[in-house]
Amino acid sequence: MNDIDRLRVMVEGLLARELPTQSRIREVISEVRPACPGVTDAEAEDLALEFETVHGVRMTDGAALQDPEFEPWLDGARSDIDFYYWTRYRRLMAER
Repeated sequence: MNDIDRLRVMVEGLLARELPTQSRIREVISEVRPACPGVTDAEAEDLALEFETVHGVRMTDGAALQDPEFEPWLDGARSDIDFYYWTRYRRLMAER
């Protein structure tokens, strides 16, 4: 078993009895990581993101900035916009 798999198993065991937060997942990984010296920072972060997905951790609602003087413009300009590149890019992404 390599270091990242060993770390995954240890963290799974420690998080099994709680509903962890983003910070708690990273805290547990940091506590256990010294036992798995071959795990890079990038691998540890990927593992944290994996546990966030598995445990359904979600970001809290963010903030939105609003300008009271904003005037919507897109609907009026839409007929003048050439979507040639957007259409091609969207098709490319859909094919991938």
